[in-house]
Amino acid sequence: GGGALQRWPYRGMCPEAFAAQLPEGWAGSGRTLGELDLMSIDGLQVLLVDPYSEWHQVFTIDRAQQLTAAYESKLTGDRRSQGPAGGGPEPIAIPLASTVLRAGDWIYFGVNKSGPSTDAVQAVISERLGLTDLVIHIDSLARSPQRKTFIQFLPEFDLVPFPPHCVNGILGRPEDARPGQNALNIRKAFGINVAGIVRASGEVSWWPGASESAGGLVGKGDSALIMRMPQWGRGATAQVADRVNHLLDLASFQARLGFESDPAAWRRWQLNMAA
Repeated sequence: GGGALQRWPYRGMCPEAFAAQLPEGWAGSGRTLGELDLMSIDGLQVLLVDPYSEWHQVFTIDRAQQLTAAYESKLTGDRRSQGPAGGGPEPIAIPLASTVLRAGDWIYFGVNKSGPSTDAVQAVISERLGLTDLVIHIDSLARSPQRKTFIQFLPEFDLVPFPPHCVNGILGRPEDARPGQNALNIRKAFGINVAGIVRASGEVSWWPGASESAGGLVGKGDSALIMRMPQWGRGATAQVADRVNHLLDLASFQARLGFESDPAAWRRWQLNMAA
């Protein structure tokens, strides 16, 4: 069930996030995030890749004043009540180094406040994606506003309180942990991309990294913020709820991290939890 997910109210806190669409005829089509070196930019998190689809969802008010969803072809403008067979490509909620990019895809990024400025990060992304020609011609950009490379967007988040077995755990892998810290390996083991950690104090660490120094250590009373998907249907939300439940449920959690077959490792984990 999706009982674990509840929408997080912003209260005026606005993270730095932006998206870029890879242009038609993009030369890098078929290359991966790793090959393009987008996973190693200081202070940057690749939040989501939304693959190009001919069909997109549009909302209209019908005669009965009800909000109805339809699917519209970007090529012909035709509308239909059902999406394409198979639902169109699902957004990639956990972008990996092996994630392939193609022309027309949207990539969503978050910028960590501790890293370089957003402008500096965008310049690096433009260069690595080979989009620098779009940035240079300022005069032609002014005449052609749709050529703007990056657009800011305001993501929506679900709030998930971390269970006690996550306390004193970092989001990353064992090699990112300091002595006495647990490693949740949350992206790989659970398929969850943590976009922020709401501290017990109410402060938010946006786009945390893998280690304590990068804002990725879970404290007592902390909650995770998980970005909501732009999606075709309910599929993506149900999938995220399922992954979150594996993190919350102790037996599933232990199975994911291999503790069922290693009681000694679980005892060490419990000692670190209580530290």
